[in-house]
Amino acid sequence: MAPRKSGPPFKRAVIFHLDEDVSSTFRNILEGRKIDVWEEKNLRDLRFTLKTYNPDFLFIGSGYVIKREIGFISSLKKGTDGLSIVVVSTLGDREGIHPFLDESIFSVILDPYHPKEIAHLIKSAEGTRRAEIQDKTLKGILDQIANPNKFFIGKSPNAIQVRKSIQNAKKDNAPILITGEGGTGKTHISYSIHVRPQSGLTSIRIYDPISEPERGRGLVKYVESLGHLDTLVIKNTQHLDSVELNGLVSMMKESERWGENLPRFILHHNPSHGIPHRFDGFSSLKKITIDPLRERRNDIRLLVDYFQNIFTKHVDGPKVEITPPARKLLKNYRWPYNVTELMGVILYGIVSTGGGAIYPFNFPDFITISDPFAMEKMSLENFFLSKLTPVIKKMSRHNVEGLYPIVLSRMEIPLIKLVLQETGGNQLKTAKILGINRNTLMKKIKKHKIVINEIDS
Repeated sequence: MAPRKSGPPFKRAVIFHLDEDVSSTFRNILEGRKIDVWEEKNLRDLRFTLKTYNPDFLFIGSGYVIKREIGFISSLKKGTDGLSIVVVSTLGDREGIHPFLDESIFSVILDPYHPKEIAHLIKSAEGTRRAEIQDKTLKGILDQIANPNKFFIGKSPNAIQVRKSIQNAKKDNAPILITGEGGTGKTHISYSIHVRPQSGLTSIRIYDPISEPERGRGLVKYVESLGHLDTLVIKNTQHLDSVELNGLVSMMKESERWGENLPRFILHHNPSHGIPHRFDGFSSLKKITIDPLRERRNDIRLLVDYFQNIFTKHVDGPKVEITPPARKLLKNYRWPYNVTELMGVILYGIVSTGGGAIYPFNFPDFITISDPFAMEKMSLENFFLSKLTPVIKKMSRHNVEGLYPIVLSRMEIPLIKLVLQETGGNQLKTAKILGINRNTLMKKIKKHKIVINEIDS
């Protein structure tokens, strides 16, 4: 990989082997800062991308790399000038990140579910071209992850039931089946159930049959290789083959009898695939069902308020305000990736504007496409306000003077061009529509070097 020269803030990032929810959060923050993002799922593709893409940043999950590729990742950093490598680790992985803490070349995020950590990291990286280790107390981590209300705010019957189910699941170590579409918060529920403030740090691992590098060994052998483990989260159970599924059911039954020797099992399942019949009749299996966000639209307003408030605390700038047109757009969108997508879209809008009022066009294109008239519904005053806000912020930092004539001249150029185009280049009609005399119009055309022939054509 070619050495990177010092220069402006980083503009390219690669995400490797992160949980879907965490990856979505990183992606939205990065893209909100106009940073290109690539995401890789396996080591071969990662090697190729790092060599050809030459990124400024690598966000990498700790679970896979710690065991197999710490040497490879270390060599990347030592041989590259300007590549910042960030190890992303959740509470349950804390024991495993010690090798990274011993390496000064790495930075570590302990709690990627909290946007403050990521936003602070990126802000630091833009200023110093390296990330800083985020130092949090045990109590702070437990408080942030263990509170299920953070992700399941809402007054819908389903939101209320999910919160009750989480509290009920904390009472014992019975296996749990969490059913919901992608982005509904299954991983967040799992950590909420696993983390019990009175028990301190305990061990948790996530097994995904889609991307797990140990898959070839089989689920049972994988569990046996882990040694003591308090909780095992198995994602995408709809992709387990019959052998793995039978092995899972057998282990859960063994766990009922010998709870101290096997972990607590928390299963994630997508309802579009149906529930495996092997789970039928499993009396001790607790079930938590999460409805998609589109089926509980009345919860969207409360979620928007919540995300707006927590993100506002970490934005250096005007108070964030999501305008009524933007709120209406958010409420009417179908949210195929549910709450995770909603959080990401709000975060995108806040990061891209730097605070202040957020309008529909401040959201990603795939949101505004669902309402093609979002721009037309905005008043002219609010449109100019939204466009001028980031400009004023930048100029205020550099002691710019004489702003009034600069802004007015930039605004009158497109206005004159549009009216000239509408009148077919007729200066007399244009002057009348604008409310100025023809001589004034001619002076402005000459001053701004507006070519009438090009407009007329």
